[in-house]
Amino acid sequence: MVPPNVEAGSFAELEIQARAICGRWLTVVERSDSLDPQMVYVGIGKMKRMVMNRLVIPLGAELVDGGETLKVWIETPVGNKITHASLVGKETFDADGDLGDWTAKSYVTDYAWIKFCNGKEFRALQMQRENPKLGTAFETKAVLPDNEFGKILLYNITIQPPAGSSQSTISVDRVYKYEGPIA
Repeated sequence: MVPPNVEAGSFAELEIQARAICGRWLTVVERSDSLDPQMVYVGIGKMKRMVMNRLVIPLGAELVDGGETLKVWIETPVGNKITHASLVGKETFDADGDLGDWTAKSYVTDYAWIKFCNGKEFRALQMQRENPKLGTAFETKAVLPDNEFGKILLYNITIQPPAGSSQSTISVDRVYKYEGPIA
């Protein structure tokens, strides 16, 4: 639901969604999908996959560039992964040694997480990332109330391989509990 007096899809709505995500979050492993299908597809080796799937990995998010960009990072023993989401309609570019180079656009969308919300729709921040070799990735993030942790960050990554690929669409859900603000 779009807040009153806020135009759907506007900078104000993007900023509201981004501010909700800001802070430090920890993976709830027992409520999260394995990252294996996604990591195998992008060519990440077995040892890195084992680490990523078993550890409680911190995720951080903060507004940068005067509030125009949401910077999101995960902290792993094998290196930090950083993405940027423009809140003002600009295309962003992220280079990653494991995941390749991606361009992205960000927007707010209606989203229904069947697994977590019984299909109820809510507003979520979504990045549409493009890589010529790997296809299109949709990264969807939303903060929702939770009985166990007070609030959780739901983070879905769906990869649609490029046309002509024999690989089917890959979708992974990750759940994070709120730890606190960025120090």
